[in-house]
Amino acid sequence: MKKWLVVIAGSLFLAACGNTNYNQNQMTTSEPYTEEMNRSAVDLNLDSDASYYEDGNATDTRYLIHTASVGLQTVDYATSKQRLFDYIGSSDAYIQYQNEYTSSSYSQDVRGLQSLSLTIRVPQDSFEEALTSITSGDIGEVVQNSRGSEDVTRSMTDLDIRIESVEARIDRLNALLEEATLIADIIEIQNSVEEAILERDQLLSDQATLEDQVNDSTISLELREVRRLDDGITSNQSFWERVQNAIVDTGYQTIIVLQEALLSVIFLLPYLLLLLIIVILYFLLIHPFVKRRRRNRKKKVIKEQETITDNTENVTQEKVVLTEENTNNSTKDLHKDEKDVN
Repeated sequence: MKKWLVVIAGSLFLAACGNTNYNQNQMTTSEPYTEEMNRSAVDLNLDSDASYYEDGNATDTRYLIHTASVGLQTVDYATSKQRLFDYIGSSDAYIQYQNEYTSSSYSQDVRGLQSLSLTIRVPQDSFEEALTSITSGDIGEVVQNSRGSEDVTRSMTDLDIRIESVEARIDRLNALLEEATLIADIIEIQNSVEEAILERDQLLSDQATLEDQVNDSTISLELREVRRLDDGITSNQSFWERVQNAIVDTGYQTIIVLQEALLSVIFLLPYLLLLLIIVILYFLLIHPFVKRRRRNRKKKVIKEQETITDNTENVTQEKVVLTEENTNNSTKDLHKDEKDVN
């Protein structure tokens, strides 16, 4: 029994030695590059990079994207607009997007109310100062003021890690490209290098976009012209103050309605004049002809009715005469028969 155990142990030892020699030979033998080898190396790097967050080695710098949305209203649109552009020209801010339009609804205002929409980019260090200046009330009455921030620190760190990983992959591929001798291997490695370069460029583009959003904050602003500023009624006002405001609002709305009615009449005046001309032409040219035709038709109908009546009377008279003649003849015949009998 002990002999058998010794034999088995020796066999296992020899097999282990053979596998070790084979693995060493495999490692020292130069093999053609494969995409699986590249992916395995990348996966290993990503696994090692994942411990970056777990070890707490991330930088303390926070990357924040600041945004704000401001709504302004004014009764003096030209002055408010000029003040706004004067501030932008004298500060570090710049306009990324601008849209100016005029309302064309006749039910509101024939002249039209103007509005201006701006997207302003401000350096992050000047964001608070810019927001304070815009909402100070010098440009217009503030009706909306909202702000927020987005923490993109993890995204920025992740992009840095991925870019470093891709650049390391490119270096390894270039090293393999220098050692490759077969044409098939060279072509495959070159394709992998090009794919890695495209991936790196895309990551760099994403990183640049995030850095731009972090470095320059965004303020979305709308300047709107109104007929009358909001009265800002709150629950702190007394009842009589609210009654006074209601009376003022009612008078204001009444004036607006009357103005709109007058403007509507003026707007429809050409159409009303055209309709009046059509009516006059109808009564001057068409109506007499229609009236004459109706009169002639009525006379014709009356004449036909008279003719029919005359014919009916003649027929009736003829029937009466015939009836009398028949009666006389019958009487004569009866007398003659009586004489014959006698």
